[in-house]
Amino acid sequence: MCYLPEELADLKKLEEISVARNELTSLHGDLDSLPRLKSINASHNRLKDASIPSQLFDLEDLSTFVSFNLTFVRFSQPHISYRFNCLSSL
Repeated sequence: MCYLPEELADLKKLEEISVARNELTSLHGDLDSLPRLKSINASHNRLKDASIPSQLFDLEDLSTFVSFNLTFVRFSQPHISYRFNCLSSL
């Protein structure tokens, strides 16, 4: 898979998505319109920080985002989130 299907935006009750081990170069589309999305696994793709829409991190329920070189974890305290650039020094 090289891109996310537009139909994903219609899945308003979607809570978890794994698009791991594809050829994605960006997470364009309307993932930020999925109000219940809690977890995204996009590991082992060709993503870069700039290809990940910042609006994804505004989703209230999103607690985990994993990609090969970026991991995002939102802790339970309100308004506290951390982004770790993993493997960026390799």
